[in-house]
Amino acid sequence: MALRKMLKKYDKIHRSKQGQAFKMQIQIMHIEILRSPWLCELLAFYLNNSNNNSPIGNDIHGLLKDMSLTFDEGSNKPSLTCGFFDSFSINVDLTCSICLDTVFDPISLACGHIFCYICACGAASETIIDGLREASSESKCPLCRQEGVYRDYVRLTELNILLRENCHAYWEKRLQSERMDRLQQAKEYWDAQCRNIIGI
Repeated sequence: MALRKMLKKYDKIHRSKQGQAFKMQIQIMHIEILRSPWLCELLAFYLNNSNNNSPIGNDIHGLLKDMSLTFDEGSNKPSLTCGFFDSFSINVDLTCSICLDTVFDPISLACGHIFCYICACGAASETIIDGLREASSESKCPLCRQEGVYRDYVRLTELNILLRENCHAYWEKRLQSERMDRLQQAKEYWDAQCRNIIGI
């Protein structure tokens, strides 16, 4: 009898408008957590430490299952995959939507989308010297078109380490081209600064 009353009360609460609103809010929070750059960093951190035979990797093995950095057979693009508690799994695509290549020096904007740092600077119409913190509040994410997402970007350091360790040839090639781009932008920036000071 008591169990029936408890179940009846549970149904009443969860079918009410307040219960439905609470359930919807929890689902939205769940989706936001799955889109969070910190989850991507946690997965990369776990993989980095499990590759190094660190004891940290063994401590959370019960939470994270079947985690790996996988490469697409056709394009050889990496993605992070992970299962949680045998109930669901996530797949994080590690392709920059701007250059359509594997992310290099990855960052996540405030909206949760992941890009290469140099690509994000270009999308925000900023030089690497000025950086994304100088981006206009009206600058929009190239994917979701949300405004003001550049200033609160997050560097994905663990993901950067994971990709560097697992994609050696790509990483070296991209590092050389990035250095050239950064040097060119720095030269143009300082030339412009000198011209402004001199008044040319």
